[in-house]
Amino acid sequence: GRLVLGAFSFQAIGAVLGTAIASVVLINIWYTARGKLGEIHADVLAVDDDAGARETEVRQTTGGSRGGGVGVGPGRIEGVAVVVDHLDGDRGIDRDPEGLAAQTGFDLGVEDANPPLSGMQWLVWGLATAGKFFEGMIVFMQGVGLPLITREFSLTDFDKGLVTAATLAGILFGALFLGGLADRLGRKPVFIGEMVLLLVALLVAAAAPSKGVLIVSLFVIGLALGADYPTAHLVISESIPAAIRGRLVLGAFSFQAIGAVLGTAIASVVLSSMASSPDALDAWRIFFLVPVVPVAAVIWGRLFLPESSHWLVSRGLPEKAEKQLRKLLNRQNLTLAGVDRLQEIDAEQRSNDWSKLFRGKYLRSTILTSVPWFLQDLSTY
Repeated sequence: GRLVLGAFSFQAIGAVLGTAIASVVLINIWYTARGKLGEIHADVLAVDDDAGARETEVRQTTGGSRGGGVGVGPGRIEGVAVVVDHLDGDRGIDRDPEGLAAQTGFDLGVEDANPPLSGMQWLVWGLATAGKFFEGMIVFMQGVGLPLITREFSLTDFDKGLVTAATLAGILFGALFLGGLADRLGRKPVFIGEMVLLLVALLVAAAAPSKGVLIVSLFVIGLALGADYPTAHLVISESIPAAIRGRLVLGAFSFQAIGAVLGTAIASVVLSSMASSPDALDAWRIFFLVPVVPVAAVIWGRLFLPESSHWLVSRGLPEKAEKQLRKLLNRQNLTLAGVDRLQEIDAEQRSNDWSKLFRGKYLRSTILTSVPWFLQDLSTY
């Protein structure tokens, strides 16, 4: 039994290696593909008039190039202009566009391969990796427990297919239909709510009295994990400097493989320890209880994160945006001297037509992003 489980653990090892290779490929694509679909970018104009004005106007746009683009799906902030003034002079940032660009991610024409990050920015990134980590852990532990579930509920081949597919189907629907809630309700409420939903669904799955309840709870687990896909990406993109944003986004997704390896290892230990127990058949229930405490810890940690200042500005709340930006950057003397909503965004930029992803300048980016991801998931699952 131990050797059989050990053989299955090589699937997780392959997942780690495959993710590493895919990350290298995607990083190269990231820097070579001209279209930067789905990212919030910035066109920046340094303002320094004859009177020595000390301000920087940051015009944020969405889409691909400087000329604008299509904002599709969650994270579309339409034409927000922000004037940032009075940065913390004690830290050598006052009238320092390089420092501002480095920590906020606004592109002032200065490339910094290793921009400084505040402790809160690292915390945001760390907590944003949780969704992918839990996905890898839960899906692979569920796979290890499938024979036990089959035995307890006398599953047919069709039932086993439903149990196996329920979580992945939930992820699909969660990513497509729940991710947009972050645009309407804010990043932070959705970021917390999805983990609360995951926690409840895990407890229900662990106590499931029938295969029907188990399948529904697995689907809800997938919904929560799927909602985290776009939300975590948004939170990272709106909190991390552009110079390292791609690397950290890819780094967050690599936690799926870490979760798979750890989940498989934990499942092996649980099975070995319960091999001679009369309750050995219930070991699969423990698999769903293992992530409960870590999920609760992530919920607690996300309560202390700031709301996205990008989203707050887009909602016409500059005072709150200023407060949250101070919290994110740990710079108490930072103020927003002025905020203007730009209305001259044409219909092309505001379009929600997903078919645009498969036409024109976006087609190449869509293919280079989706095909490697599809092949990786196909080989993994």
